[in-house]
Amino acid sequence: MRTDKVILLDTNIIVYATNTACEFHKIALKIREDVIKGKVKGCVSLQNLSEFYSIITSRKRVQNPLSPETAVEEIKKYIMAEELLKIHFNKNTVGILCDLAKKYNVVAQSIYDLKIVATMIDNGINGIYTDNDKDFKQYSEVRVINPFKD
Repeated sequence: MRTDKVILLDTNIIVYATNTACEFHKIALKIREDVIKGKVKGCVSLQNLSEFYSIITSRKRVQNPLSPETAVEEIKKYIMAEELLKIHFNKNTVGILCDLAKKYNVVAQSIYDLKIVATMIDNGINGIYTDNDKDFKQYSEVRVINPFKD
């Protein structure tokens, strides 16, 4: 699969696709289904899946949290989806992350979004679907697409 046309699904897209109480559920669900069916070339980082678990099982973060068992079943759907590319952080990504952290003067919790950017770069991915465009738009290395804005 050519990765220059692949779009990463950020954690909020995955959460919204699962959380039926979310106002963006239908849009996110369509994105997820289009990716899983191969209509859109998409990927997810393993970091996104662990973040998904943290959010979707938290009463503080979602109105109707999933049980750990149900959350794991949702994650397995992503892992098993053949059309969905899975990317991950590795030792090469650490160097990219460090270079980007210096370039953008990243501090504190912002390192986690930058880790996703570094993982994307290391895997040849240049686009991200996210509702969190304000935190990603500062990075010129990636193209940010917010599917929930008009």
